[in-house]
Amino acid sequence: MWSDNGMLGPPEHVRWQQAPRIAASTVAIVAFILAVDVFLLDSELSHVGRPRATNPPAASQDGQDQD
Repeated sequence: MWSDNGMLGPPEHVRWQQAPRIAASTVAIVAFILAVDVFLLDSELSHVGRPRATNPPAASQDGQDQD
């Protein structure tokens, strides 16, 4: 496949031909990891600033607010 010149891997000109594909793959992987991280962080911090209770306070039976 490659000439045996004591080097491991492809020759320099082949390595540079693969560089754009490797860079695009790296960018895609990093973007995916960041998207997952942001999604998980957003879901974990979604309760910050809001009370944890999901039920509204119960209204009084006679229709008047309690003080």
